[in-house]
Amino acid sequence: MIANIMNAINACTEMNFQKRIVILLDILCDESGFEFEKVQPSNGDAKNDGWIVDKNIYFACYSPNDATVAQNKQIVSKLDGDLDGLCMEVYEKNKWGKKIEEFYLIVNTHDKDLPADPDRLRDNKINEIKKKYNVDFKAKVITTQEIKKYLLTVDEMIIKKIADNMEIETLNSDFSVPDIYEFVDGYFDYLASQEIKPFQNNNLERIKIENKIEINSLKNLKEHILNLIPKADKIEQYISFVVGIGESTEKYEKLKDYIIDKYSGLEKDYNGEELYNKLIDELIYDTMKDSYANILETFVVYIFIRCDIFKKE
Repeated sequence: MIANIMNAINACTEMNFQKRIVILLDILCDESGFEFEKVQPSNGDAKNDGWIVDKNIYFACYSPNDATVAQNKQIVSKLDGDLDGLCMEVYEKNKWGKKIEEFYLIVNTHDKDLPADPDRLRDNKINEIKKKYNVDFKAKVITTQEIKKYLLTVDEMIIKKIADNMEIETLNSDFSVPDIYEFVDGYFDYLASQEIKPFQNNNLERIKIENKIEINSLKNLKEHILNLIPKADKIEQYISFVVGIGESTEKYEKLKDYIIDKYSGLEKDYNGEELYNKLIDELIYDTMKDSYANILETFVVYIFIRCDIFKKE
């Protein structure tokens, strides 16, 4: 359950990341007898993403929506904007609790550690801000990994409450563009030693997804496939991102060709739901992370939608 909670948190970016962190903090504070005040950013958050009122502990959240996740200069820039802004609101405008005891910037590094900081730029920025306002308080940049460590010490009923409030059943298979980027890199390394014939599609005609599901006897998987279609849009976002940063789409093309090649080999002996399930099984390799299986299946559905696999008539 903790793994699913962390997958749900790590998979999202920007406002969705903040919303899920706030849900978690609210429940943990309530169970500990502290008042946690949620701050609605739509009304102007005055540089406060949420705070523990009883203790004057403030939180800021940061989860970038690109593959260059949590570079050090980005974190320092976030500190410069959020911590400096919070100090101004608290110490010059006398807002919130009128003082800061502790401040935490929670950074989503998507299961990675914080980037190296040999020049101590983060600490220097924090000290610079405290000196500017002539104040002192505890301030720290943490990753979601530290949240995971804490959750491992929490009572099971509280974990269940967090999962229920995050509607974890529908969130545990969520993923972001950075997740896809990392997944494709990993799969490309896996395919490095294999020769794959480039796929040429001479029939570019597409048909309705519902019709294709029916033609291929996939009716028992219909709801499942349709639920994956919105996620397949993220594959398009991934491709747009790769092109946008000037990278080659070679890795995506090789993965696509590999999926089609596997399908072509299996369709001689299987059909319908058995073919679909066998294809997924064949594509998953032994050391693949569990969280990547959903991304992989979404790639299959994306190629299915494009009519590059499974028959159209």
